[in-house]
Amino acid sequence: MKNDIVYQMVTKNIIEMLNEGKIPWHQSWTGIAPMNLITGFPYRGVNVWLLGPKGYSNPYWLTFKQALDKGGHVKKGEKGTLIVFWKTHDIKHDEDSGTVEVTETIPLLRYYKVFNVEQTEDVEYPSWEKADNDPIERCEDLVKGYSTCPEIKPDLSKAYYSPGEDYIGIPPITQFESSEKYYSVLFHEMTHSTGHKTRLNREGITDGHFFGSTEYSREELVAEMGASFLCNISGIANTAVTKNNAGYIQGWLERLKEDKRLIIQASSKAQKSTDYILGIEHKYKEKQNEHTKHKPNNSGFKETVSAKQPCFLENDIAA
Repeated sequence: MKNDIVYQMVTKNIIEMLNEGKIPWHQSWTGIAPMNLITGFPYRGVNVWLLGPKGYSNPYWLTFKQALDKGGHVKKGEKGTLIVFWKTHDIKHDEDSGTVEVTETIPLLRYYKVFNVEQTEDVEYPSWEKADNDPIERCEDLVKGYSTCPEIKPDLSKAYYSPGEDYIGIPPITQFESSEKYYSVLFHEMTHSTGHKTRLNREGITDGHFFGSTEYSREELVAEMGASFLCNISGIANTAVTKNNAGYIQGWLERLKEDKRLIIQASSKAQKSTDYILGIEHKYKEKQNEHTKHKPNNSGFKETVSAKQPCFLENDIAA
């Protein structure tokens, strides 16, 4: 029940942004992820969508108490921004007529409020600069660094990922409006590819869901978010475009109202995908929510994968 309350709070925040015409996972920010000033750890998953679109030019955030501990304070009248995290709670109970004591670990979703350093006074923080190397060079380095990347077939007429044959198809870069658009699309398809059974074994890819299905739409949201993460890391603008922006927003508003867990779950999968592509899936292991240890993997995956599985086309959004 407590988890549901936090899910509702997060979903309410995202719905408010959508109602304002902002699509959090289509936003471009500072080129550096929002991070906690004290710990230096970047915020992850859904917290990126909660913090990034706020429009501050500085990536550093901290709690009210952390501002006081730094010898400063939050400016009068400033409002904090919601972020969430997972904690685990061990519950001991008896089984088999009281002869065996079993410890069950329960994941608990919690929240608190943080403030950008621009909302504070007398808080010292380090200066920061964007990387000085060429963004497109960083994009190419990111692609090359994806160690298990499937074959990328250039010179095709459409951009898509084929789960059955495990390859990415994409038109030549010269056919895109800009290099940024090309890499935004490529990052989208790369995110899809992480769901293959030999990688993260994600249900939206392995179980062959077709266009228009709920799971297909969820997988598209994961891919959009993953592409946004990768664009931000590379320092390029997220050039995601939808043919009907108002209809797109309305579609996700309806889905979020139906499923209050969607935004957090999709963000988590997108973050995991990004970590996998970057080869840092274990870097923040101690800081990640521990509840993932207790979630079952997709053990129900059918070993036979048809080459006729649906391809995930760029901008094929069921919205």
